[in-house]
Amino acid sequence: MAYFAFQTNTDDRSKKGIVPLVLRNLFLEPQAEGAGKNTNYVLAPTPGMTSRVRPSSGANIRGVFCRAGVQGGALFVVAGTTLYEITSAWSAISRGEVLGAGRVLFAAIGANLVLLSSGVLYQWDGSTLTKNTDPDFPADAYTLADLADRILTSQRGSDTFDWSAVGSSLDWPATGFAASARYPDEIRAQAEIGGDLFHFGAASIQPWRAQGGQDSDAFDVIPAIVINRGIVGRDAWARLDSYAMFIGDDRVVYEMSGYLPQRVVNRDLELRLAALSESEIAEVQCFSHTWGSHLKFVVKLPTGSAFVFDALTRKWHERTALGEDGFGIVHYARFNGYHVVASADDDAIYTWDEGVYSDDGASIDRVAMLHIPIPEKMSISNVTLDIKTFGQPVSGDGSDPKAYVTFYRDGGSLDSLQQLGIERVVSLGRAGNYRTRPTIWRLGIATPANGLIIKVRLPDPAGYAIAGAWVNEIPN
Repeated sequence: MAYFAFQTNTDDRSKKGIVPLVLRNLFLEPQAEGAGKNTNYVLAPTPGMTSRVRPSSGANIRGVFCRAGVQGGALFVVAGTTLYEITSAWSAISRGEVLGAGRVLFAAIGANLVLLSSGVLYQWDGSTLTKNTDPDFPADAYTLADLADRILTSQRGSDTFDWSAVGSSLDWPATGFAASARYPDEIRAQAEIGGDLFHFGAASIQPWRAQGGQDSDAFDVIPAIVINRGIVGRDAWARLDSYAMFIGDDRVVYEMSGYLPQRVVNRDLELRLAALSESEIAEVQCFSHTWGSHLKFVVKLPTGSAFVFDALTRKWHERTALGEDGFGIVHYARFNGYHVVASADDDAIYTWDEGVYSDDGASIDRVAMLHIPIPEKMSISNVTLDIKTFGQPVSGDGSDPKAYVTFYRDGGSLDSLQQLGIERVVSLGRAGNYRTRPTIWRLGIATPANGLIIKVRLPDPAGYAIAGAWVNEIPN
């Protein structure tokens, strides 16, 4: 027959009768220009994780933060009810008590670190952690942002927001507040994006602008801008450079281009979002991170699954972590050249690292699929995988990486393992063996009505460059 490329997007709607095409723990990487290959891309492995420090054994991580210019670019972590500063040697230094439970929000005013925990505001100035006691600070504060040398917040369920005095997070003027300029709409999240203050509401987004002057006039709504799209919850957004992505109140992913939200389609994710209850959808958590030129938006569902959108390639993939079927990572910061990550259900701080192919020693199950259209009923004599391995150890776990291959001949309902108990295993070659052509033989009869779907699972700790497969053809 011919050469077929692996699918570049994840979309598993098999329960709706649609062909499942899963891309898990792999992402699209462009080939070098002029490479002369059968495809202009490969599927590359997502980075593995290295455990760095446990600030307090048994105290789960509630937030991480690092920003250039804030306390010398130090990494701060809240674990349990304690604020820690993490050194470049991965030592944790206690900086004081942060009461409450749940996610901690971070901001900064000048070089001072600002934290919001369970409605209470704190400031760390490099020597003292101070709890805010200003009576004009709103009760049950729920959101946090910084702009124009002020801290901003809003009360849970309110359409009014408050701001601090210039240069201080502990001084809240009685006149420093404003309400929705158009119609009452609960403020669910606040964010500085491109120099503007965006209020993500339940049913709308309202952009404001800092205008200086007296405390009472510090912010004003941007006129003639009406964005009739809300957000599902406080943490369902992330900044990507100078724009943002978020989960809209219609449970669809949006990319905010200027003041225009544009849909970013993933029907698989949309169906999963639609299935969540009102309380569950409010728990969706998003964050962004870079990986070279790749700028990625991560959507973590309360059910445990996670989807990642790559702004460079405009493609989606799924993620898992730490040997689990789900993905617990919800905290991210860039610190000292490291990609720092943590789970709200774990007491450890990890890093994502280039050249690491396991999650703190746990296997990463990588899955890629391809759909082969069949022009006429035919026997499939062979499928030869175009997969290169690299980075595998000379001996031990991962030294002889293997592909575990199943196939569908019914259009995607039951694979060969479920239907026939068949999962083919093929070696991809040890280190230095670059002539291996991993081939699966005799896959039976395929028909035009259903075609042939190949699913490749790669559990070994090695690097992979996955391109495609030759079907009924042995490459030279």
